[in-house]
Amino acid sequence: MSEEFLHHIWKFRLFDQLDLKTTSGEHVEVEKVGTHNLDSGPDFFNGKIKIGNTLWAGNIEVHINASDWKKHFHQHDKAYDNIILHVVHKADVPLFRASGELIPTVEIGSRIEKKLHQNYLNFKTSKDWIPCEKQIGDVPPLIINSTIDKLVLERLERKSKSITDCLALNFNNWEETFYQLLARNFGFKTNSDPFELLAKSLSSKILAKHKNSLLQIEALLFGQAGMLDKHFEDKYPQSLQNEYAFLKQKYILNALDEHLWKFSRMRPVNFPSVRIA
Repeated sequence: MSEEFLHHIWKFRLFDQLDLKTTSGEHVEVEKVGTHNLDSGPDFFNGKIKIGNTLWAGNIEVHINASDWKKHFHQHDKAYDNIILHVVHKADVPLFRASGELIPTVEIGSRIEKKLHQNYLNFKTSKDWIPCEKQIGDVPPLIINSTIDKLVLERLERKSKSITDCLALNFNNWEETFYQLLARNFGFKTNSDPFELLAKSLSSKILAKHKNSLLQIEALLFGQAGMLDKHFEDKYPQSLQNEYAFLKQKYILNALDEHLWKFSRMRPVNFPSVRIA
């Protein structure tokens, strides 16, 4: 058993969801499994889970055993403070937040068909160029072609919907929408969400007011990114801190949490701090 396999099971809902309950007995409905995260942080972003009568939206973590939470030191990482659901193969221990609240946990080990795990092992040990290449011949060409066409349309619809949704939130302001989507793409795939949040927390109109001052522009961006909330020895970051403290009060700004940014497994040129600069 591996976490990679459990990620696959959760992502494609390949488990019995009938009468799914948490370890404390609350009824669970999975409305959205979330977006699979292949970088540091929670395993799935932006899931939607109904627990009891409450619909929760947020991040989901997957482990083989519930006790792996502590083995991975998640209890000391702020990125895991707001996990809405803990999905495990085996719930061997109860887990609590720093506030003392029980972390909602579902055990799915007994809800997975054994043949799925065997197929997974066969694919992992396959020496073929594509593990499933010997099975593709059993799929009718009509299904293959229709699936490809469907995926193309879904991708275009997904991309256009993200733009129209953003435009609606900006009251049909195309300039603000362009600014936010441009910022999102500065983060590539790994830091796209925090870059978009940064842009949404700092209007382009505010930046335009300070376009003739590089110091103030950098103070606003790094300050809103949560990267100035620490002790610095050098004079330049200290000047950025002082400038941001003034501008934060002037525009009543709320900075992002720095833990949202991801640096692991990235080339230095793609570090979010470098991209912001």
